[in-house]
Order: sequence, then C-alpha cells, then structure tokens
Amino acid sequence: MTPLRWIRTWCAAVLLAVCATPAPAAGSGGYPQRPITVIVSYAAGGTADIATRILAHALEQELHVSLVVENRPGASGIIGTMAALRAAPDGYTLLSASSEISLAAMMSPQVSERARKDLVPLAQTSVSPIVLAARAGRNRSMSQWADIARRNPGKISYATPGVLTPMHLVMESLLHADGLKLFHVPYNGGGRAVTDVLGGQVDLVAVALGTVLPQIEAKKIEPLAVLDSLRSPLLPRVPDAAEAFGGAAEGVPVVWFGWFAPRGLPQEASDKLKRALAQAAASASVRDKLRQAGLEARYLDSAQFAAQLGRERDYYSKAARLIEK
Repeated sequence: MTPLRWIRTWCAAVLLAVCATPAPAAGSGGYPQRPITVIVSYAAGGTADIATRILAHALEQELHVSLVVENRPGASGIIGTMAALRAAPDGYTLLSASSEISLAAMMSPQVSERARKDLVPLAQTSVSPIVLAARAGRNRSMSQWADIARRNPGKISYATPGVLTPMHLVMESLLHADGLKLFHVPYNGGGRAVTDVLGGQVDLVAVALGTVLPQIEAKKIEPLAVLDSLRSPLLPRVPDAAEAFGGAAEGVPVVWFGWFAPRGLPQEASDKLKRALAQAAASASVRDKLRQAGLEARYLDSAQFAAQLGRERDYYSKAARLIEK
C-alpha cells in the first residue's frame, strides 16, 4: 500500500469517529457578546499555536471579548477542522489553520470537500516560508549542491517533517522540474529532521523557516534557499526560489497561517472579524512578536486568501501525482 493510500484509509476512520458528534444549535443576538473559541488543529507550543495566540491576544483588544484557544491536534489537522465544521455559524467558534488544510484533498477527499464548501476563509495573517538548508561548514552553494546531485542521482539526501507535507511536495515538484533526484528522508516533525542534519545523518533539510531560524542565527545551519516568490526579510541575503531553481519555482506555496469560520456567519460577525483581523495583522506589536517567533506578517483578505487556496490545492495535487508515479 502506498503512503498516500495508507493515509487516506487512516483519515477516513478518523473522520467517521469525529462526525459522530452532533452539531450544536446556533445562537442569536448581537456580536460579540461572549468569549470566542478559536480551534487550533495542532498541539500547544507549535508554530501554528504560537501564531494563533499572538493574533488572538491582539483580537481581544479589537473585539473587547476573550478569545479561548482550544488545541485539537491529530490526523494532520483533520480533527480540528471537523470540530470547526460541526460548530454553529454564529461567530463564536473559529478555526485557526495552516497550509495542511490544503492537503486534505489527498488525505481525505470527504474532509477536503466539506472544508472547501463549509469553511469561509477570513484572512491569512502570517507565513513561514520553506527553507532548504545544510549543516554549516559544508561551504556549498545551491548551484554546487545541484551539480553534485546531477552527477550522483539519488545520492544526496534531504529531510522533511514527513511524507506529503508541504515541504515534501514543494521539494519534489522543484526537483522534478529541474531534473534532479535526491533521496527523501521523512521525519515525524521538523525538529528531528533539523537535529539529524546537524548530526550529519542527512545532507539537507527542508522545513518551515520558524523551525530552523534559531540554528541559522547560531550559525549551526546554513540556508541555501528560501522557497518563496521573494526573499525573506528574516534572511535577506538568502536566494529566493526563483533565484535558486529558476522558472521551476513559479507558484511555490509557503507555509501560511490563517483564520476560518463556518459558512453562514451573520454579516455583522463576518464584517467585525475581518476588520479586526486586518487591524491586528497591521499592528507593529503583532508583527514584531511574529518576527521573534520566526514568522513573517503577510496579510491576505478573504478574497485574496480564497484565491490563494485554490492555486495551492492545484499545486499540491500535481506534486502528489509526481510522488505516486
């Protein structure tokens, strides 16, 4: 059984279990009148959780109510996503999600279709571009690594946080377009992948910038490329994707963090939430806190965010087909 088929089978079982809980009835009245629950599809302390709490604190100042962050990790974000889909569309339950919601089509088509139809994107608030890096001291540029890979197909290894993660899909897409073959080593999380690059067990690592920024700043890891359409303000001297991979890098997704609500949100709640998210994302304090966490403040409004999600799903679907061949 291929990794993709195994993951689909597993996620289908999770979906059946989660869907067994009935949805609560929608409330009524003005907005907001009581605390708002924000579901995070990942564990406390991770990058998604940190990004959520930074914005949640700022939103409390804008909306004048408490925001209660509720972590619902598991099944690559599916458990949290389904919890948000079951919530009443009254503005008192929101979902803070990351790029993995765009991967649901590969892991569980049922969840993907429900999320596409029944979750409304409110705003993207921050990003953590994917960084390709090597242990410091190797003293090789991206072009030098590429030359070695062409002469020795499959000999150079690269680590990612796991199979069918954004890092895995982006790397395989770029390598295929550039005619390169590297050996993929999937890990259960970016931290372990970084540790093994430091230890010399693998040659390269592709992870979210926030995961590896402390090691880069400590000069233990050398960034080769930021896999984004522009250079990162956190690593202004590091080439972007187009500079490292040429035309093959067009449309490369980043790891983003954004907010969603169940479809059917009252207009008053929708307007207030979108306005509050825009104001919070523009705050100098929020931008500084995100930067300290290795994140870039990059706001997209609801329409821009929705358009990006569509392009991203297409990109990941094509990349997954390359892996399945």
